[in-house]
Amino acid sequence: MSAVLDPRLKLTEWSDPWWRLNNLYWIVDEDGREVQFRPNEAQKWLYDNLWWLNIVLKSRQVGFTTFIDLLILDACVFTKNQTAGIIAQGLREASNIFQKKIQFPYSRLPEQIREAVYPLTDSKLELSLSNGSSIMVGTSMRSGTLQWLHVSEFGKISARFPDKAEEIVTGAFNTVHAGNYVFVESTGEGRGGEFYRLATQAEKRQLAKAKLTTMDFRLHFWPWWRDVKNRLDPEGVPIPSDRAKYFAEIEAAGIKLDDWQRAWYVKKADTQNELMPREYPSNVAESFSGAVEGRIYGKQMAYLRGKSRITRVDHNPSEVVNTFWDLGRNDINAIWFHQYIAGEHRFIDYYQNHLQDLAHYVGEMQKRGYLWGQHFLPHDGGNVNLERGESRVDRLAELGLAREHITVVERIPEIGLGIELTRKMLPMCWIDQEHCSDGIDCLDEYQWKWDETQAVWMNDPLHNSASNGASAMRCWAEGWAPPTGGYKRKAGAGRSFRTA
Repeated sequence: MSAVLDPRLKLTEWSDPWWRLNNLYWIVDEDGREVQFRPNEAQKWLYDNLWWLNIVLKSRQVGFTTFIDLLILDACVFTKNQTAGIIAQGLREASNIFQKKIQFPYSRLPEQIREAVYPLTDSKLELSLSNGSSIMVGTSMRSGTLQWLHVSEFGKISARFPDKAEEIVTGAFNTVHAGNYVFVESTGEGRGGEFYRLATQAEKRQLAKAKLTTMDFRLHFWPWWRDVKNRLDPEGVPIPSDRAKYFAEIEAAGIKLDDWQRAWYVKKADTQNELMPREYPSNVAESFSGAVEGRIYGKQMAYLRGKSRITRVDHNPSEVVNTFWDLGRNDINAIWFHQYIAGEHRFIDYYQNHLQDLAHYVGEMQKRGYLWGQHFLPHDGGNVNLERGESRVDRLAELGLAREHITVVERIPEIGLGIELTRKMLPMCWIDQEHCSDGIDCLDEYQWKWDETQAVWMNDPLHNSASNGASAMRCWAEGWAPPTGGYKRKAGAGRSFRTA
């Protein structure tokens, strides 16, 4: 059908939404030009694979946000009594989405459409139409009933505003009844938070080839190598050895690249550095593995992954195991299990729990049956409980740990100094991917507080579920000293529990 509209046509005759998306809408492109919208390959793919509840995990500059919002606008213009909500991470982002993705394309619709479905309200954040449909844009949507919901950059919302992310899940999601549409789109922003949880749940269902219900999210993942724009003439672009290794790894997993794609990736990575996995991922796992803005140990964890240091790390039964603690009861109590062998720091195990007394953790240690070295407690391990008249050191000794093998790490006055020391030492680690998975999540998700007023990360760690595991690792960085006499065990090591 011709893109030139016949003014004699009635509004109801334009019944094909795909034709309308290809012919009726104008946008401002990435070069600032007003152009007629034509769905690209990624947008066509999303349209062909739509579900009721959609998780869109993406590379940068694909155009999913534009396409989803045009889909919503089209539904509201051509269908009566549709209520749509679009959630952005902040008011500035919400206003920008409304102006560019809703107001602008609506204002460029053919005149006969705008006369038939005209605005009743056209404010900075709401477009209410004469056919009973409306589109609201904001930072939350808790009340009312929606037929369409789009949450933009939910990964960033989850990272910066975890309470807001939880409110979106419990509030906004529940305004959309089964059989209506939800779009949650973002780049990956670290392992943890609501977006990561939803995406990984959807991926598990996808891998299991489970039949989806109207209450299940479908995962749509668009990697960098599927985008036809991501190509560069390879002449004069050498492939560094680390990139060649990376290409070999992903190609072994079934991803086929040509020289033009490799050249593009190498040059793009020159500017993106450790952010490349997040901004231009090759697979779902990589989306959440790269360095993330605001994550305290993001660069260090990206380095460990890049060097294959988060891998299988076997326990050596002939060498002692040290423990590093962060103490808590109502809060999380965390323990890292560590071996120092031939100058290598090997973290072989991790355990955390809460609402448990110290006897529980000593019991967990005894179950493991390791040959014990030293046990490092944070500075408050030596504080005396006024009610019991004893410290945690006293209690652990009472439970069977040899007192001479318990070290209370001296407090560093400023937490920032301890964090910097941990950053310096983390690249020297090998961490077992399976047995330390909860601890790895803590290191990935330990983050600074976000100052919403100034729109900057504060120099103050956020206290969340990742804090205790990260603090236990900081106990290692602050308290560890290599054994005297080289790499040999200290005399008496291995008898960390008292014998009768």
